[in-house]
Amino acid sequence: MKITYDVIKHNIEIYNIAKSSIPSINQYEDGEITHSAMRSLNLGLFADFSDFLKRNIRDECSPIIEDVSWKKLKSMLVEKTQHPRFRKYLSNRTQKSFIQLLNNAEDYDRLLNGRWERRPKITRRGRISSGKRSDEYAEGLYKSVIPIVNFVIQNEIEVFDITKSGCFEIRGFVFQEKYNHDLQWYTNQKLNLDNIPHREIEVTNKLILSFVKILDELKIDPRKLNLDAVKSTISNRLEKSMIIPTGTNVKCLQDVFDGVGRKLFTKDVIYNVQGSYVSSGSLMIYIKNDFGNSNYVKFLNFEDMSLHRDNLLSNLFGD
Repeated sequence: MKITYDVIKHNIEIYNIAKSSIPSINQYEDGEITHSAMRSLNLGLFADFSDFLKRNIRDECSPIIEDVSWKKLKSMLVEKTQHPRFRKYLSNRTQKSFIQLLNNAEDYDRLLNGRWERRPKITRRGRISSGKRSDEYAEGLYKSVIPIVNFVIQNEIEVFDITKSGCFEIRGFVFQEKYNHDLQWYTNQKLNLDNIPHREIEVTNKLILSFVKILDELKIDPRKLNLDAVKSTISNRLEKSMIIPTGTNVKCLQDVFDGVGRKLFTKDVIYNVQGSYVSSGSLMIYIKNDFGNSNYVKFLNFEDMSLHRDNLLSNLFGD
């Protein structure tokens, strides 16, 4: 398997574009909103990528490192490996022998994850036992994985793929459990802007900013609040305000297609709501599509025709 910079460059570019237009990403970077909130806004992958970038900063590294020579990489590997035997092993590697290691699944697996003290076996019931590994291994191989992958890319090195060893499968170089959450951004995980609910994010942020402004104007000391009561009350009132009465007409804001390209709802056409509920923080409405089939769909692509209803903040804070 060969790795290139194509995927990581794509991810950096899309992340920066998203940051410039989606305030929630900057809020997550600043610790103002949680990973759970990002997931609810369909921004979970952007939160994961932000965490990846933070780990790089913490390790005084960057996703793309220019000119990773073998001398520089070996120094990092040795420095970040604690066990004397593995430090000596890595310090004795030549560039050629290290490249060979990246093509040798069993040797690399043993160095990264520890040698087998008891290998996995097939049990009487036909299952594979977990086995037991030594707790001694070369930490530098995962603590310096970003410099390693840059070295691999710059030298166009073929790394090993999934390999069978007895009854046990060795994961490929990229998918090793100790660091695959980082290397996925160089290989199989690509950020995209297609499914981001911009309208939902915009309205949500507008409400949060208005709420913060009200708190500032009221000069309330938040340390004297009962936070659980505040969260519960606001959540209940918001949810009640979101529900759309049965029989309400909604206008489709843009053509909506299914996974195979069929148009389910047509822009500017009016549809009648037959039910609604809140799921994972978003409003779902029960309506009949252009094929005559009724299903629950997200309200994001529709506008309530009866509304220009009461102001949401009035619903929350009014009598």
